[in-house]
Amino acid sequence: MPRLILLLAIAFVVYILYRRAQATPPEKRKAEYIKLGLGVAVLIVVGLTVTGRMHWIGAAITGLLVGVRQMLPHLIKLFPMLASLRNKGSTEGPAPAPSSPNMTTKEALAVLGLEEGASEEDIVAAHRSMMQKNHPDRGGSDYLAAKINQAKDILT
Repeated sequence: MPRLILLLAIAFVVYILYRRAQATPPEKRKAEYIKLGLGVAVLIVVGLTVTGRMHWIGAAITGLLVGVRQMLPHLIKLFPMLASLRNKGSTEGPAPAPSSPNMTTKEALAVLGLEEGASEEDIVAAHRSMMQKNHPDRGGSDYLAAKINQAKDILT
């Protein structure tokens, strides 16, 4: 019975941490899922080791791997050649520059979703709304933010 209560408590904590990871901003969600997965793996390894189903050397190796994962940013500072390990799954590179430096008024209106004859207040409001959705600090792209800013500059 105590084992069942302990198992239910662990499952409840994992569920709460999963819900917290879902509530994080999209650009930080992947990191939270990785932390949650590592935490669950550590709990499983500790449980297996304590119950005698896993040798202590296996637990030590698992702990070493988790420690290396946590120390990776510090190791990259010491050994820059390790940066390729961290960026291996990343396909994002620098955003391309806007394709045409000379945007027309019609294109600028289309970028901001406005009609011909929009007031300056409408332009500012549309720009603000678009930037809130597409700002690079909030997971948007640099390219779209540059286009939105360029459209506002043309129209004002």
